[in-house]
Amino acid sequence: MKTAERIYLTLKQEIQNHELKPGASISIVEIAKRLHTSPTPVREALSRLEQEGLIISRNGKKIVFILTVKEVNQIFDIKKALESSIASLAVERGKDTQFKELKKVISNMEAFLEKIREDSPETTTVLNSWLTLDREFHELLYRMADNQKAKEMVALLNFQWHRFRLALLSLPGMLKKSVEEHIGIGKAIVSQDSPQCVHLMSLHLEQVRKSLINVISLFSPISN
Repeated sequence: MKTAERIYLTLKQEIQNHELKPGASISIVEIAKRLHTSPTPVREALSRLEQEGLIISRNGKKIVFILTVKEVNQIFDIKKALESSIASLAVERGKDTQFKELKKVISNMEAFLEKIREDSPETTTVLNSWLTLDREFHELLYRMADNQKAKEMVALLNFQWHRFRLALLSLPGMLKKSVEEHIGIGKAIVSQDSPQCVHLMSLHLEQVRKSLINVISLFSPISN
């Protein structure tokens, strides 16, 4: 693996894990010293991270990307439109085999829901297990809707806020609520109730939007 690639992956992981916090100033010299390399591959790595939106330039300095309330609202305005449409298209275009597959995913979610403990915080392992189920659910909806472009567009939007997901799901009651909402959306799709699945998807994303704004305020000051 090339040095620039190694540094890129290391810094990206540190940003996603909040070891490099939103708004933190980035020093090429300090990173080069810490990772035992020269400034050149660090610059290459930072250039890639800047292209992906994880690093931004502000007042002549490079800092870790900070989400503002306005940006969160813009992201979720688009997500609501796209993902509600995908839910409706899944009803319209889904094949019989895919509806059966969705029933299985819902069953797995219901089994997972029974294991959630409300009296104590969930472990990272449990949260990651849910993220795997969540990914399977949405991947299936995109296949049912037969819309790869929408999947790519949502992935770009999600990339900007997904580093906050574990913190978001760690909020009291948030994991249980998220699982229940996904089960509800899935059952509406299985029932081929397009208006209901669109309504439930919209409500779910609105809840995530509000909770996300609360979470990112814990990591950095938020401007409007």
